[in-house]
Amino acid sequence: MEIALRRFFDTLRIKARSAVFLLIDDTIAQKSGKKIPGCCWHKYYAQNMANVFGHQWVLSALLYKDFLLRLWGRLYHCRTTKGCGRFRTKIAIAQKMVKDLELPVSYKLCILADGWYWAKQLVKLCRKRGYHMIS
Repeated sequence: MEIALRRFFDTLRIKARSAVFLLIDDTIAQKSGKKIPGCCWHKYYAQNMANVFGHQWVLSALLYKDFLLRLWGRLYHCRTTKGCGRFRTKIAIAQKMVKDLELPVSYKLCILADGWYWAKQLVKLCRKRGYHMIS
């Protein structure tokens, strides 16, 4: 990841203190097989709170002008889903993404996420690191 980040900033010649956005959002990949590991029922807000069976992914990417660098995709699973490891909330997954981001130089980073991610612990982490957050 470190090499990809450095290449992104070097190739685009992004100067220090330039505005860069970290985008965080989630999506659902609907599935039909009932025994697929990691699948569970999720509320799908894009379809008026319909219950959808499948995988839910929390995704992140860096955006600078018109250029996007995909970073992480982490599987979110329900608390009751077996065989997927320790349960983490979507907020905790987003916090880990922010913590794991090591920028090569000091940039003006702004986290951009939908209203679901507006949580006290994530905002505090952003402030502590000197980042801005729009949600």
